Amino acid sequence: FLTQNLRTTEQGEYLALDPQLAKNFIQAIDQNLGTFANLRREPVLLTSTAIRPHIRKILERFIRRLHVISYNEVPPDVKLQVIGQIKVPVHA
Repeated sequence: FLTQNLRTTEQGEYLALDPQLAKNFIQAIDQNLGTFANLRREPVLLTSTAIRPHIRKILERFIRRLHVISYNEVPPDVKLQVIGQIKVPVHA
């Protein structure tokens, strides 16, 4: 659903998120990071190529210990283990 919020202007592309949605997104990620601490694993957030730089920019201010990469950046010989999925409540 985040790709629906991509906007393009003369200055470039940006992710137009409602402030409450952005807050919910950050909180959902932060809550899921506890799982990684218990598993002693390095957390990685996989996202689409289109929104990766925008998500990284949002998160780097709040959650520095999280790597944000796109599916295209995962080498074919790397095996991933999905620990969780970020679900953000969307209020209309």
